[in-house]
Amino acid sequence: MVYSTRLYTLFIDSRQAYVPLHTLPSWITALTGICIIGGLFSGCIINLLIGFCMSILYVRLGLEQKKNAIIGSFIGSTVIQLIVAILLVIAYNLRFQ
Repeated sequence: MVYSTRLYTLFIDSRQAYVPLHTLPSWITALTGICIIGGLFSGCIINLLIGFCMSILYVRLGLEQKKNAIIGSFIGSTVIQLIVAILLVIAYNLRFQ
């Protein structure tokens, strides 16, 4: 439920003010794209899902203006995606030896 006046818009359920997405910095959008495309090119649906879920987290943290948390979660998700991709390559090579 949304309550709106001329001065502000307030979501009654969460008691937080509405923040439009166009106020997000462009670097958050770039990190979102890098994370999703990186997951897509790694050739694994798991990495694509990790990238998609972490991108949602970047936007949420960006709306809360938590810059350090965004950078830390991007580094963490990149490391996780790399580990999953390496394990995928190792498993593929072991299977077809």
